[in-house]
Amino acid sequence: MIPTLPSLLKPTWPYLEQFRDKDSKLKTRQKREFDNHHLARDLPELPVGNPVWIVDQKVEGKVIRLAPHGPVWLSIQMAS
Repeated sequence: MIPTLPSLLKPTWPYLEQFRDKDSKLKTRQKREFDNHHLARDLPELPVGNPVWIVDQKVEGKVIRLAPHGPVWLSIQMAS
């Protein structure tokens, strides 16, 4: 391996900003078209006490509390 300075290992790209801008617009458009095609939409929050169906376990449950953050945003108590 040939010794070299770390600063020389950073690539330079003359149109990097234009590429990032165009790429960002393209990704935004792709997401919008995908969501439109699949009728994707944001779902409302479930109120505490609301009955829910737990798909993977095929049982009824009830929302007992909402989590403050994160991908799992509710706690469920399974019906016995």
